[in-house]
Amino acid sequence: MADMTTIKVSRQVREKISALASGRGVTQNALLADLLEHEADREFWLGLAAIAPGEYRAAIAEDGDSLDSDFGFELAAEDGT
Repeated sequence: MADMTTIKVSRQVREKISALASGRGVTQNALLADLLEHEADREFWLGLAAIAPGEYRAAIAEDGDSLDSDFGFELAAEDGT
């Protein structure tokens, strides 16, 4: 078993965590790990969405990578090509 610890949360928050975990059939630990991973993914995609296509193209060119073929359509639309 992994090394466990406790965190201080209000009873209301603990009850919400417990109910959600129970409803999903997972432990509270698994629920919180999943929620944290989901939030990290969400932040990544929000950050990527905030990058202008021109900035994306410049970063890709600087790295020497190829453009993602799907993103290329967005770049073409922006350029009017």
